[in-house]
Amino acid sequence: MPRLSAIYAILLIAFAIAGFKSQKVHADDSIKIHGELLYSPDRSPLRGGVISRVSDGKAFLSDDSGYFEIEAQPSDSLRFFYVGTIKRTLPVTAADTLMTVTLDPYIPGNDEYVFRVESRYPDMEGLLKTYVHDKDARIGVAVIINGKDTVSVNGKRDFPMLSVYKFPQAIAVADYCDRHDISLNDSIRISADELKPDTWSPMRDKYGRKDISLPLSEVLFYSVRQSDNNACDVLFRLIGGPQVADSLVKSLGCDEIHILNTEAEMHVDPYLCYANRATPLQMAALFDRFYRREMRHDSHILEAVGAMMMSCNTGNNRLSKPLMPTNAMIGHKTGTGGMNSQGRITGVNDAGYVFLPNKQGYAIAVLVADSGYDMDGTEKIIADISEIVFQSLMMQETVIGEYEDKNDGSTLTISKNENGRMKVEIGLTRLTSIDDGIGTLSDKGLTFSATDAAGNPIYGEIVVEGNRAILTFTQSTWEYLPNGTTYTFQRK
Repeated sequence: MPRLSAIYAILLIAFAIAGFKSQKVHADDSIKIHGELLYSPDRSPLRGGVISRVSDGKAFLSDDSGYFEIEAQPSDSLRFFYVGTIKRTLPVTAADTLMTVTLDPYIPGNDEYVFRVESRYPDMEGLLKTYVHDKDARIGVAVIINGKDTVSVNGKRDFPMLSVYKFPQAIAVADYCDRHDISLNDSIRISADELKPDTWSPMRDKYGRKDISLPLSEVLFYSVRQSDNNACDVLFRLIGGPQVADSLVKSLGCDEIHILNTEAEMHVDPYLCYANRATPLQMAALFDRFYRREMRHDSHILEAVGAMMMSCNTGNNRLSKPLMPTNAMIGHKTGTGGMNSQGRITGVNDAGYVFLPNKQGYAIAVLVADSGYDMDGTEKIIADISEIVFQSLMMQETVIGEYEDKNDGSTLTISKNENGRMKVEIGLTRLTSIDDGIGTLSDKGLTFSATDAAGNPIYGEIVVEGNRAILTFTQSTWEYLPNGTTYTFQRK
């Protein structure tokens, strides 16, 4: 039974986010739902499963026994997630006070994860370079796959972080609070003057411009999950200013992440946002360290930050967009700038970590600066890049495997070499064996080149549809395998 530690860890925040009692549904017709989240094959409990209300995106977690409790209205729906399973969305009815929800395992090739890459380029880097080449914007991309393989385009160039910097700031807040014995439940005093009227601030919109006192968890929630600018500056004031956050990230080895100015300062002089800058590679590396290498385990505050980013409700048209119809999960932080003096958007960003349903994962940072497109067009760039990365990885997962023709015993094996190239081995009963095939992902699945029995080059393509692989020889000089010869195999 797969268990991903990234999900376990979130449980330790003890529903810090759910502690915002003002966020709960209090309508008279709301119902309290108790339930169990189980793994369908053996009905074992799913610890740390994510249950969210569709109406507001509010996320809750199942405990060690798979138990969950949530309030919802009968007109609402609940989404159930667990990495390595197929997610479910269930409507809420007045009778649903007790629910037992089972999630089926994800099996590559048997469901919606049969993807086709949109281009014939052989690897992800080529796809990304081609995509960004003629765009009217500065684009930086970095992808770190399973902490080992790195793909980047302009990954070492500086880009304005915009509100993405609220992620490394949150790490600095956690460090400061842990050293000064400040907990998630401790109150933070906020003066009316700190609730500035002319900036993005759901916190101010809720409480108005007056002196208030909020728990640290709620201030973090507004800054990290809702990208509240006033909340961000309150946190800067708490820890001693941007220089404290900058020093902290530098101590973590992130010397290409620069946190120099507050939101208020950037509001007065928008060009200061170019000083709050980072390279895509270091931002992706920080997310990789946070989620995959489990920096989030270092404190309860970091656990809360990790959960908040996994329920982030900003930037749904960016990295998250191609992931929405899938079982992948993402923890991420967005950033959005305004128009500069040249009439271009200063920046539109998204960075985070994606948990794939096959227990793999990748950190990704896409930073777009000085865009000549409108907001929709700029967000589409990020969504397109996210789709290229996701589909490339899922396509590889889909095609790898052993196949056979049960009628005559012919075999097809697709695997991965030590150098990352796709290896193709073909055994055609009573005809020939080909064991030196080298394949690349294509818009049709996999194209390959090999050597035929006569010692001449031979080429073909393999299309994988569910558990079936269709092999077609496209270029051949061998008389026994003329062009167009096709074989069909089933996954073993």
